[in-house]
Amino acid sequence: MNESKMFNQFPEIQSDKYVLSKITTAELDDLFEICSNEALYKYSSSRAKKNKAVVYNMITQFERDFNHKKAIYWGIYQKHSPYKLIGLIELFNFNKEVDMVTIGYMLNESYWGQGIATTAVHLALTFLFETAQINRVQAFVLAENLPSKRVLLRNQFTHEGTIREGMYWNDLGIVSIDLYSILRSEFTK
Repeated sequence: MNESKMFNQFPEIQSDKYVLSKITTAELDDLFEICSNEALYKYSSSRAKKNKAVVYNMITQFERDFNHKKAIYWGIYQKHSPYKLIGLIELFNFNKEVDMVTIGYMLNESYWGQGIATTAVHLALTFLFETAQINRVQAFVLAENLPSKRVLLRNQFTHEGTIREGMYWNDLGIVSIDLYSILRSEFTK
C-alpha cells in the first residue's frame, strides 16, 4: 500500500463524465439531500440524517479521518452542467499488513439505474490498484441489497460468502451480510 499516494494530498479522480473529489461544506445541501433520504438507508448500518447540522459535522469528520489516515470520503460529482454532488464513496478499515481496504458507496436516488455507481466504483478501484497499490478491496452487503451486489459484480468482485448473523445494524438488529472482494491481480480496466 502506498500510503503517501492516498493521504499526502487528497486524491481526485476524473473521467469524462464524473469526478471523485473531496466533499466540502459548499456541498452541504447536496449531501443533506442524499443523507436525509430514508430509502438510501434501507440497507445501511447507519440511519438517515434529520438535520443539516449533523451532515455539516459529517463533512468535518471526513476531513479529520483523512488527516488521521483513517478513511477517504470521495464525493461523486457530475463533471458538467451542473457540477453537482450526486453520491459518495467511502474507503475505510485500511489494513496495512495485507494491503486491504473496505469500500462503501451511496448514490442520490434521482441518479439510480444509470450506471453511475458502477462507474464511480470502477474509478475508485483503478486508483486503489494502480496508484495506491492496494492488493484487496472488500465490501459488505446485506443479502437483500441486489442493486449494490450488481455494482460489485459489474466491477469484477467475487462473492466470498455470507457472514451469518455476524453484524449488528441499526434498526435491523443482528443481520447476515455477504462479503465481496476483488484483488489487484483480478482487476482489469
